[in-house]
Amino acid sequence: MDNLNTTTILQTLFTSLFMGFGILIPLFSVIKTSNLKGIHFKELFILQGVQAIRLAGILNLILQMPLMYKLYTLQQPQDNGVQVSIQGGNLENYGWVIFYGPVLYFVLSQLFWVKKLYMHKVLLIVFSLIVFVLPSQWMLDFFVSLKYTHYKSFHKATEFGSFGLQALLSIVVFFFTTFMLMQFTGKMKKVVQ
Repeated sequence: MDNLNTTTILQTLFTSLFMGFGILIPLFSVIKTSNLKGIHFKELFILQGVQAIRLAGILNLILQMPLMYKLYTLQQPQDNGVQVSIQGGNLENYGWVIFYGPVLYFVLSQLFWVKKLYMHKVLLIVFSLIVFVLPSQWMLDFFVSLKYTHYKSFHKATEFGSFGLQALLSIVVFFFTTFMLMQFTGKMKKVVQ
């Protein structure tokens, strides 16, 4: 198993939040209910989820900054004139692969500061699905394989069971994180009353 340090755990948590957002928000958007409390809960959940994703995008990028800096310094010639390569490939060819997910998650999550984006149902659904699909490992593998035919993914996109389990865990993480934020902010009391 990989070295589980705090950074790895936080990266996994943020990725789960983004994936859960991309799955649950479209579902909550299309659910119709005539129950007034259900409508208030749904709207509050969506708004709190959007706020959580905006914050998660910023924190995820901050978490990635040390790695980005290390990779930038590796790209520079060393004092003794040696150029460092990364695992058989150089940073010029593959460096963007490392930044692909964090930068896209940041950019897409910060688009949700635009009020029309999350207040308009169709736009909310479309952008939630974009957050789910575009920064994913499977899309990254697809883009890299278009340019570099010798690229082999370490992630097996064909294992549907693994993806299903990851999606299920992401839904649980996002739901409980958003629900806890609703509780901590005190907004849940208004829905219950």
